[in-house]
Amino acid sequence: MQLTPRLQAVADMVPAQSIVADIGTDHCYIPIYLHKQKITSRLIATDNKPGPLAAARNTLALFNLEKIIDLRLGEGLAPLEPSDAVSTVIIAGMGGETICSILASGRQLLTEHVYLIIQPMTNSQDVRVWLAENGFHFVQEELVREEKHIYEIIGARFSGKQEDYELLQLAIGPLLVQQKHPLLTPLLQEKIGKLQKNIQAASRADSYRARKRVEELEQELCRLERVLKWLSD
Repeated sequence: MQLTPRLQAVADMVPAQSIVADIGTDHCYIPIYLHKQKITSRLIATDNKPGPLAAARNTLALFNLEKIIDLRLGEGLAPLEPSDAVSTVIIAGMGGETICSILASGRQLLTEHVYLIIQPMTNSQDVRVWLAENGFHFVQEELVREEKHIYEIIGARFSGKQEDYELLQLAIGPLLVQQKHPLLTPLLQEKIGKLQKNIQAASRADSYRARKRVEELEQELCRLERVLKWLSD
């Protein structure tokens, strides 16, 4: 089974022989891949809507894996039990705000024994801020290009310590900056382009709140441009 570059990058971060829960599994592609590649054999796949779960069930039937991969219906981490002893949780393909909500509501399951693999479609900074504020340590960060987009993937584990990150590090990814990831420059260019559009849109409104928002966005733009210059030096 061949995955898209985005899903492949997520699957590549899964530790061998871990017990995996794929939250919001959609068509169940990642769990099927992990089983087929013999990376892990204990897999749980969840979704919060019957439709996507039915699609996942149909995909499992094509591969004769209905009795191998455990499908569950429910919100976020709610379908998981402590007795499942899940050691890897995947949350991929959702917005950052939704991911933060899932993490917060299932916080009691996220012990130091659980490795989080998160691939936010939007607001990756919000996810990193939540992780940092709640005592999670960044273990691994990856970027992958798929068609016109560059996606961020975050690997984190609970440590109980609040590390001292600057907001700029959390906006970009502390490990991505540390390693000067080759896709970091185009990612920053993409973020800068979006910021410039947001500044233009916010500038059209003539209110104190709008002016304040423009000021905040311009400060963020300046910070990102400084990092972009540092990468090019």
